[in-house]
Amino acid sequence: MVSDIDRGLTTAQVIRLQSEFGRNELDRNNRVWWVEILVRQFKSPLIFVLILATGVTAFLLKEPVDAAVIGAAVLVNTILGFIQEFRAERSLEALGQMLTPTCKVVRDGKRQEIEAAELVPGDRVILEIGRTVPADGVLVEADGMSVEEAILTGESVPVGKSPDSQLFMGTTIVTGIGKMTVTKIGKETRMGKIAASLVKEKDKPTPLQREVKQLSHWLGAGVMIIAAVIFIVGSFLGHSPKDMFELGVAVAVAAVPEGLAVTLTAILALGMQRILKRKALVRKLIAAETLGSVTTICVDKTGTLTEGKMRVTKSIFTDEELGRAATAACNDLRDPLETAMFDWLKNGKVLSGQYPRSDEIPFSPSYKYIATLHPENKLMFASGAPEVILEKCNLSAKDKASWLAKFEHFGLQAYRLVAFGWKEVPQVSPVPQVPQARGTSGTFGTRGTFSLKHSDVGDLSWLGIIVFEDPVREGVAEALAHAQKLGLKIHVITGDYLPTTEAVVKKLKAQSSKLKLEAITIHARVKPEEKLRIVKELQAKGEVVAMTGDGVNDAPALKAADIGIVVSSAADVSKQIADMVLLDNNFATITAAILQGRGIHQNLKKVVAYLMSDAFSEVILVAMALFLPIPMPLLATQILWINLISDGFPSLALTMEPYSSRHYEPRRGGVRQFRPSFFDSQVKHIIIFVSLVTGMVTLGGFWIIWAVTGDVTTARTLAFALLGTASLFYVFSVRSLDRPVWKVNPFKNLWLVAAVVAGLGLQLVPIYVTPLHSIFGTSPLLWQHWGIVLSAGILIIGLIESIKSLYYRRAARI
Repeated sequence: MVSDIDRGLTTAQVIRLQSEFGRNELDRNNRVWWVEILVRQFKSPLIFVLILATGVTAFLLKEPVDAAVIGAAVLVNTILGFIQEFRAERSLEALGQMLTPTCKVVRDGKRQEIEAAELVPGDRVILEIGRTVPADGVLVEADGMSVEEAILTGESVPVGKSPDSQLFMGTTIVTGIGKMTVTKIGKETRMGKIAASLVKEKDKPTPLQREVKQLSHWLGAGVMIIAAVIFIVGSFLGHSPKDMFELGVAVAVAAVPEGLAVTLTAILALGMQRILKRKALVRKLIAAETLGSVTTICVDKTGTLTEGKMRVTKSIFTDEELGRAATAACNDLRDPLETAMFDWLKNGKVLSGQYPRSDEIPFSPSYKYIATLHPENKLMFASGAPEVILEKCNLSAKDKASWLAKFEHFGLQAYRLVAFGWKEVPQVSPVPQVPQARGTSGTFGTRGTFSLKHSDVGDLSWLGIIVFEDPVREGVAEALAHAQKLGLKIHVITGDYLPTTEAVVKKLKAQSSKLKLEAITIHARVKPEEKLRIVKELQAKGEVVAMTGDGVNDAPALKAADIGIVVSSAADVSKQIADMVLLDNNFATITAAILQGRGIHQNLKKVVAYLMSDAFSEVILVAMALFLPIPMPLLATQILWINLISDGFPSLALTMEPYSSRHYEPRRGGVRQFRPSFFDSQVKHIIIFVSLVTGMVTLGGFWIIWAVTGDVTTARTLAFALLGTASLFYVFSVRSLDRPVWKVNPFKNLWLVAAVVAGLGLQLVPIYVTPLHSIFGTSPLLWQHWGIVLSAGILIIGLIESIKSLYYRRAARI
């Protein structure tokens, strides 16, 4: 009869168990559903002000056309924002499917490879070297198996496993093969319970979230105050309260940059896509901009600075031919070092065939060597830890001291060593005997048995060593130097010894003369729980910290960091709480993503400067008109058309602006010392002066036309055209805040060129399309009017360039 271990579960049993226990997945409560994304679009105070204005205009002021236009602004913002965020969330899910782990199981008597999520309790899972344990379970078969449980315990030394041993989800098979029976899946596993505790923790706000929230509060409060002041002052000056209320709503509408919410979302979504092209997935839309705030990167040595894969760099044998034979003979391909040795040999299979093995003492971490017997060749080989093999060899004390000095020398250079010894054995015929466990009893010699025991491994002839290294990743030295050039502080956190880590860093220095070793801080022999402490200490000093990790033990530190970064093969728990997933496990990808984050911030500043200048121009225009004996220069419908249509396309096109390579310094303020970086002194000055000049020039143009002709419609149309087209002119000046407009190639962003052309065309529609005149209160303009508009646009561009020059000239002197 075939055992259950060989047959596994039947299909019918799997279906029943899946319906009872569900999928082998960790908590998916963090998935964002489309309804939540839709509701999120209405949480901004900016949108709330627009909705309030729509209701007031429709029901109190009885202006259905104006209300419809304002409502259209809300609808467009909502739709575009929803589309951008929905696409961002689904791109994460798509990547998750690409990274879905698989495992080998026995079902219906056949071996199958399935998604790990499809496992059920009772499944028979085949475990091989390098495989990740897909669920909690009990080992039922094992051959030389050891498991690395650092992902749970932080201990880097593999743990030997025998039948009936417990295995846990997320740990890795380092040596041997075996089968296990699944006992717990998903949230019931030890990893699942850790994940559940992490999910309960509340995410802290990112720099952009804080800034947008602060901006929204300022605008919301400011709009309400301005509207109230206009209503009170206007009524006090003898104006109709109804007219003053309508004017207050108009000012509120003017102060709200309707395109800001959707443009911010578009910039972040586009930034995510650009970062993804650099082999990094940003899991959270808002975190794309947070990357630009990072001032410190905490990285692992193994797997990030190094390849995390050992390889042979040299051999030092007293007999090269015999040494290569020993390398093939003492090799079970059960751990990374043995695999690396076999790859180095290139003809390992041939050599193994030339030295048939009759018995062995398998390697164990407890005695740190393997011994193999080859009676046809009259040889026994031993291989293992250098100091262990050296002690078992018949070398003089002087020679042993010399080799120990070499061991230390290689160790200080971050190399690992495997030593070999050998001895001749008599060629005798074996006698039949009762089978017994290998490596536990018996001897070779006159008794004619071929069973080895530990006492046989002595009086060996020294053969030599093989030298291994975990090579530093290609390009990582340049990436570190680039990170330092970007103003980033580098902290290397490792559980390895300090000399070993220092040796790795020195190798990196040898590859890049620009790398500054004194600027790299090393934290050696760090336990998993100490990583969290290091992150918090750095944050307490005002640093914005990016943290790399891959194991469950890294999860608390990843959660606490401002940007948690994991590799694509990281534990599910770590991936769920991380902000960014590296698809190539390359440090250069981190710096590239941070630079993209700073580029996102550059474009956010440009958009804010552009939209807020336009919005406050309208506020200043309306506010000044209140205290003058003139009609209102703009209508609410005209204001919304400028903000949403004429300015909407250029602001979206600014999101496509290529990033400047000039911005190397990290953003300051960040998370713990909040200063709204949207409103640094340069942006403030641009907004203030452009708003004042544009508002005053527009008011002057309106006043002149109205005073000369007495035609308020034509005067309003001129003001409408001037405000709408002026912003289309100065968008080219705003697209670069660190260079003059004439040094920026206008065709590097063809989207912007097309948007400006479209904006100009749309600005003409309410002016020259007769059926729209009654809705927008406009009339056709003469060419003389357009001369005024063009002159005003040139004046405003000159003003912006003057403000910019003060900043980039000062920066050049620093």
